[in-house]
Amino acid sequence: AQSFSTKSQITNKDDILNWSQDTINKYYDYCLKQGVIPTLDLENVSLELAGPKDAVHEAEKYFLELNNETLKEAHIHSVA
Repeated sequence: AQSFSTKSQITNKDDILNWSQDTINKYYDYCLKQGVIPTLDLENVSLELAGPKDAVHEAEKYFLELNNETLKEAHIHSVA
């Protein structure tokens, strides 16, 4: 399967603002290992991913996984 370079933008994700620096670093490390260049814009609350199509898709999925983890942790702390 031939993959080509693509860009993807994830917007209106206020949840990013709840990410710790460790989570941001973890995500950036993951993206770079996949050959994806992430551009996080906290002012506009958006994330742009550039790289091979399949890798960008995986980075999007990983973004959602990390977001779910962050939301679960926030919920646990608010209940405790």
